[in-house]
Amino acid sequence: GLPIVIAYNLLAGILRALGEAELYADLYRLVRGKRCLVFTNSRAETEAVVTALRAEAERAGEPDVFHAHHGSLSAAIRGDAEEADAWFRRAVERCAAPAFESLRVHAYVGLGRVALTRGDKDGAVRYFSTVCALYRDAESLPPVFVQTARLLDELGRADEAAALRAALRRDYPDSAEAKALPPQP
Repeated sequence: GLPIVIAYNLLAGILRALGEAELYADLYRLVRGKRCLVFTNSRAETEAVVTALRAEAERAGEPDVFHAHHGSLSAAIRGDAEEADAWFRRAVERCAAPAFESLRVHAYVGLGRVALTRGDKDGAVRYFSTVCALYRDAESLPPVFVQTARLLDELGRADEAAALRAALRRDYPDSAEAKALPPQP
């Protein structure tokens, strides 16, 4: 079958927040015997996760089936959107506490990307718009604003796209994304 995808930086953040050893063991039990593709936001975090899961496999006397992925999320989830959707939904549920807000943001973004993978632009806009409206993160949100505005344009919702671009300029004026926007008329 297709690989199980352990995606985005959710995994690394959850593992740091809740205790790595126990979660790696639980995660290993979920994916044991399946080919597994692992990626996070950084090469170092990805390699750390793969190393830990390989150690779990070695302890269990089972083969190494873990592979690091250093590319984009969308390419990795194309093969198994249902499984990625389940992972992101679980992350949303488990990251409800305020301390896990940034992880919840990434889970919603992941759900939006899964919706795009399925060809559901309206669904992606709903997830991305939720992130833009409810959360504040100068590092990760400006690209979400830009992607959402682009999708709104594609859906013929130019007024909403313009409003979102205005919000990007207002809320994140120093971001590269806001600076790259064409001047307002």
